Formats: sequence, C-alpha cells, structure tokens
Amino acid sequence: MALGQLVAISVATNLFFLTILLKDNQKRTRRSTTIAPPTLWVSVLVALLAVGISPYTDATTFLPNLLVMHFFVFLPLLPVGYNTRSMFAIRTKTLYLLAATVAVGLRLRTTYAAAISLPAREQSVLGFLSAALATLHAHPAQSSIGWDVIWTTISLLLWLAFAPPTATPSSARRTKPPRSTLLMSAITSLLFSVGIGAPLAFHQDVDDSTLTKAQVS
Repeated sequence: MALGQLVAISVATNLFFLTILLKDNQKRTRRSTTIAPPTLWVSVLVALLAVGISPYTDATTFLPNLLVMHFFVFLPLLPVGYNTRSMFAIRTKTLYLLAATVAVGLRLRTTYAAAISLPAREQSVLGFLSAALATLHAHPAQSSIGWDVIWTTISLLLWLAFAPPTATPSSARRTKPPRSTLLMSAITSLLFSVGIGAPLAFHQDVDDSTLTKAQVS
C-alpha cells in the first residue's frame, strides 16, 4: 500500500510478489492470515467508496477526495487499532470477497456509462474497444494510468500461472489454489478488471483452519 503511493501500482504489485517469494511462508502468523481488524476492512471499503465517487467530483472536491482515498489506504499500516480480537473483526476471506463485490459494481457502472456515451453507430463491442484504445492514448496522464492497469493485470496473470505453492500456518504441506479458481481469476481479470480478479485469487490463499470459535463468532 505504501509503495503504491510512491511508484506505479504495477511496480508496487511486483515488489509485493517478490516479497512473498522471498518471505518464509512458515513464519506467517495466524493473525495476519485469517482475521481483518476494523482498521483494515473499514479503510479498504472507504478507499473504494472514494474511488466510486471520483467521477462526480469537481475542481473543489477532487483533491480532498483523492487525499481521503490515499489516507485510508495508508491507515492500516499504522501501529494503532490493529485489534484482531475486536467483535467487529471479519475473516480476511470475507474482506477479499467484499472488495471484489464492490469492484464489480464499480466496473459495471463505469462500463455502462462509457458504452452509452458512444454515438449510436459505435455502440458495439468493436466500437467500445476502439473507443477504449483511443482513450488510452488520448492524454499522457490517461495513458500512464491505463498502461499501469494493463501491466498490473499482466503481472497478476503471470503470478497466477507461475507462483510457487504456499504453506498455510496450520500445515507444512505446500499447496496451490485449484486450477478452476486460478482460471476464473484470470478470465475475470481479462474481461472485467484486475481489481476483481486479484481479490478472487488471493482469498483462496487464506488459511481459515486456525480460526478459534471466538474469532469465527
């Protein structure tokens, strides 16, 4: 999250993947793999909400909304409020699914808005793809963001294809998510958004077997 404030998201994503490769999976703690405290899941949802209202901001509200978005993305890194025993804590898998669900809503809304903005004669799949390609190179800032998304998607697809199996905290046996799950995540990322495919992929790598009855409730 912090790297994403300093470099392109695609660069930060690949540095994250590199960290996972270099980190000893046996040293992962139960707390970090199974439970998302309120500080984390509220921050993620508020940041996604800020993303959702970005198209409706103006010259006065754009910067405050951007600052709110970045602040809440950074907030979980602070050593305060990280209480995994809170009654409001949720499963990490649940957080991944919530993020994917919100991302689906945002993607459908923006895709629909973009499609109906096209002239009637261009409202087809080919017309939509042509307009998207033209928009990608319409402005340097748009091109920078657009290609960042493309490279992030490619990075995720390579990770899904070649990432080594991981060991869960409750078992030394190294496993990989089912091929069907990896395929679904890959197709979702290509057809819709890496913001949907990534949560669907990573939520399969969370070990819930170490949850206590108190944490589950």
